[in-house]
Amino acid sequence: MFELYTSGDILNIVLAVSIAIIAIMLAWGMFYITMMLRGAFRVVRDIESILKDAKDAITLAKAKAEAGTYLLKTFSKGVKDVIGVFEKKLTKETKKKKVTKKKK
Repeated sequence: MFELYTSGDILNIVLAVSIAIIAIMLAWGMFYITMMLRGAFRVVRDIESILKDAKDAITLAKAKAEAGTYLLKTFSKGVKDVIGVFEKKLTKETKKKKVTKKKK
């Protein structure tokens, strides 16, 4: 198989095996780091998705609140106008009653 004539031959074989083992370990380490980064990327992507959904929900809630306050403002203005009309009508009726009582 291999003929080992000198200690230099043994040294070359040991160096070749050592380099092969180091290359395998580096490849495994790079693969492991890549998989960790891939997992971190997925987590970040999921968090971004959750934050986007939360932002959309907050925007929707804000829009609904603004619409609700607008409707409430409009409704309160309408109620105020209706109350004003009734107050005018009641004051006219009370004035008529006072005038009719004074005539008798």
